[in-house]
Amino acid sequence: MKVACCSWFLLEGFRGMGCEVIPFALDAARTLDEQMESLGVDPDVVLIEFFGRSELPRDLHKCRHRLAAYCIDSPLNEFWFLPLSKLFDHVYVDQLSSVAKFRRHGVEAAWLPLCVFDGDFREPPVAKEHFLTFVGRLTPERVKRNNLIRHVGEQYPLHLVQDVPRPAMLDLFAASRAVLNENFFSGLNLRFLQALASGSLLLTERGGCGVGRFFREGEHYLGYSPDDLLPTLEKIQQAPEAFADVAAHGQEVCRRKHTSRQRAAAVLDDLARDHVMVNLPDRVAQTGEALARYNLTRRFGGSLAPSRHLLEEVSSGNDEAALEACRLLGVMHLRLGQREAGVHYLEKGAASDSLAGLRATLHLLLAFVEQERFFIHLAALTAKLVRLGLGKTAYLKRIKELRQSTDRLHDCCLLGYELLFDAREYCALGFAKKRPEQFPDYAMEYAVLAFGTKLTSQSLAAVIRCLNKAGVGPEALPALRQAIAAGIATDEQIALSAALAVEYYDFSYARTALAALKRALRNPGG
Repeated sequence: MKVACCSWFLLEGFRGMGCEVIPFALDAARTLDEQMESLGVDPDVVLIEFFGRSELPRDLHKCRHRLAAYCIDSPLNEFWFLPLSKLFDHVYVDQLSSVAKFRRHGVEAAWLPLCVFDGDFREPPVAKEHFLTFVGRLTPERVKRNNLIRHVGEQYPLHLVQDVPRPAMLDLFAASRAVLNENFFSGLNLRFLQALASGSLLLTERGGCGVGRFFREGEHYLGYSPDDLLPTLEKIQQAPEAFADVAAHGQEVCRRKHTSRQRAAAVLDDLARDHVMVNLPDRVAQTGEALARYNLTRRFGGSLAPSRHLLEEVSSGNDEAALEACRLLGVMHLRLGQREAGVHYLEKGAASDSLAGLRATLHLLLAFVEQERFFIHLAALTAKLVRLGLGKTAYLKRIKELRQSTDRLHDCCLLGYELLFDAREYCALGFAKKRPEQFPDYAMEYAVLAFGTKLTSQSLAAVIRCLNKAGVGPEALPALRQAIAAGIATDEQIALSAALAVEYYDFSYARTALAALKRALRNPGG
């Protein structure tokens, strides 16, 4: 098979499988068709690997070639890659947890786990230089990682390394009794496989989504959680030879089933089975590309002009694609402080009886939250919910309370949170924005805006619920601490803060929170 390949993980594998491989790099100034023509090739498939910051070629929605995409760190990149993925004939994600979400949005994504290269495998030396090694960056945002490293380092010798080339990292792993792995999101991450390839013992957090499909704890690796991490390290330190077979078995399975060649073979099998190409309406495809570009720009910076131009071309019609384009243009203008244009586009987008129309109407409520026109849009939202069969008692009760509310922004945000949470639009883990969001995209952002507007146990509960649903419940700890200090947290929320602190290896705060709770329970009257 002739594969035009913009890939790091799969390039070695395709070559090993005997494919004719044409490596290329994405060029934002040209279309994919133009790039293939300049290379003088007509490939059977064009495969593109997408990481976080990605340079998209022009007019991807017009590409005539068979397209395959591989999204790396998919839970962190769903916010922009999901709309783009609808343009591809074959879609692969590196984390199993993303598959269900993509399929819920109409994309038949397949799980293609990460892999190692043939050159990553090491023959571990008999004499080890280090007891335990961890490779990774310690940034302020990685609270759990920082707590974990501090907790381990206070009790055991820990070799901590950052920004090391891959070959040197594999050498370090091989020279260590054990390799420590930490998960930001639940999954089978690259460090897991690289540690196995090194031939040393892997010590990893339990609960990685998909790990159990390939590996068994105690046979291929050792697992840990906050309650047994230190006892497990003690066992390794006292009798390291007792775990030599575990390390050897882990390396053997990794070599047999988790190299670039095995992943490329899986892709080739899939391509051979499925020859159907995606046939999206042009305007829908163009809107999907525009949304992907817009979210990429909001996350990583750059010009909004390409996404705005694509949306403006679509917005002139009256179909659902045009209404969605108007919604996106509306919120784009509002975020830029261009109120008149933003409201104009949003009011057109709000005509859609769909989730997109609900989003547009919610944004109009926020735009007019301090004005009488707020009530016009609130009535429109009520009617839309009824037409969509979403007239739940809880929604209608919240709307009724909003009409009399003295905390209109807070209560409006709680309504937005409830609607998007029930629509399963919980949050986007990787969508870090440069400033607090005033026109939210997700239930979590509505909850955060409500909490920032007014500290209440309701808004705090909303934040906690969204983060739990995203699998990162302890990320609610800053909000919990703020609420506890303000005296608005319930006893249950104080107890929860202690439990979440333990999950993030912050045992000191857990003890402090429990002591405060005990005092409160002994003296309920204050």
